[in-house]
Amino acid sequence: MDEEDKTRLDMLWDKLDSRLDKSGDCWIWTGFVEENGYGRIYLDVYPGDPTKEFVHRLMYLMKIGHIPEGMVVTQKCGNKLCCKPKHLLLATRSDISANGNKTHCIRGHKLPIPKQVGVREIRVCRECNSIRQAEYRKSKQESQRKDHG
Repeated sequence: MDEEDKTRLDMLWDKLDSRLDKSGDCWIWTGFVEENGYGRIYLDVYPGDPTKEFVHRLMYLMKIGHIPEGMVVTQKCGNKLCCKPKHLLLATRSDISANGNKTHCIRGHKLPIPKQVGVREIRVCRECNSIRQAEYRKSKQESQRKDHG
């Protein structure tokens, strides 16, 4: 890896790290979240041609290694916004489908009835999502106070 690639990786890590809440057991993505509940980030790998990537996949690639063809990255904690390398593992799509009928989130909140989006059913814990958003807004306000105070 040459120095330019190392610099790009460092910049990518800084971009990811600045949007992670590491205060709990999971590293929670506080940036953009797709309708399916997974975090996404825009990367400008090729200048002028940005791409969207799933954050947990990027974290796996950066901190653990290669993702073999036919495998997906999933969170063993069950939290779709978790990006902590120790919580990420490889699985097949059928492995994930077999475990997809959860009724409660990892914090014990009851999940809503699945919403059909395309061919997938999506369950997002509204209570956890509200908590994450409030915590993120609070941290942003505190950060702005420090910057201006």
